[in-house]
Amino acid sequence: MEKLAIFDVDFTITKKETLLEFYKFMVKNNIKYLIYLPKILFAGILYALKIIDAEKAKLIFISFINGIKEKDMDELVRKFYKENLSSIIYEEAYNTIKKRKMRAAGYT
Repeated sequence: MEKLAIFDVDFTITKKETLLEFYKFMVKNNIKYLIYLPKILFAGILYALKIIDAEKAKLIFISFINGIKEKDMDELVRKFYKENLSSIIYEEAYNTIKKRKMRAAGYT
């Protein structure tokens, strides 16, 4: 039987909203992603007004990744982790994940 550890990432494992950080990273690396900003802001307003729920708002927000090839996304995510995400992960959370991974692999 496989074991699964589930973590709430934003503000539990990381110090910031990771989706927003990833979008900022994408814009920094390619200005063309700014074209999604009006759509993202509009989704935020609709969510704030309770016209759409959080899930729908996040789906609209994340639409900036549509069309990115899997290989390219893999490279972007690795770069994002190295340049951004690694610095906003709480050390205690990182250690907990590491321990659970070791335990699941049978090393404890």
